[in-house]
Amino acid sequence: MTQVGEQAAGLTILIVEDDEDTLVFLKLALTSETPYSVLLMKSSIETLQRLNEVEAVQPALLLLDYHLPKMTALDLYDHLHAQAKLAQVPALMITADPLCGEIRRALAERNIALLEKPFGLDELFQCIEQTMQLKSMIAWNVKAELFNNETAGRGIHRRFQQR
Repeated sequence: MTQVGEQAAGLTILIVEDDEDTLVFLKLALTSETPYSVLLMKSSIETLQRLNEVEAVQPALLLLDYHLPKMTALDLYDHLHAQAKLAQVPALMITADPLCGEIRRALAERNIALLEKPFGLDELFQCIEQTMQLKSMIAWNVKAELFNNETAGRGIHRRFQQR
């Protein structure tokens, strides 16, 4: 297995977490054990107020606590993904509370990974790695599908021209 962020030098993870202890834990873990840098936010409101900064950083991953003041991380994710520069950024949500099936389905529909607290460093790093790999696989499949559609389209177009 590769190390988290093995090819991630210079990439940033946006962390939105309202619990100070968890925020410090995540910051220390990621900055000391991985090549990622972090951008820290304590609320969804702060994140939206600093949207220009978030877009400028172009985070490689959104690491969001599900239960945030004023709006859930799912709502924040939707706001962030509505921005063209952030539309393809994968997300990992963390929570200490069990989530109902409806919320789990909403996460799955958006390809959002979920990590339940408490978790250890190995679980965190593995989940980050898998989330980043999933993004790469989705991007590769989209490119392959576009290539296949373009190739098939050209073949059909040539057949019509020959007649």
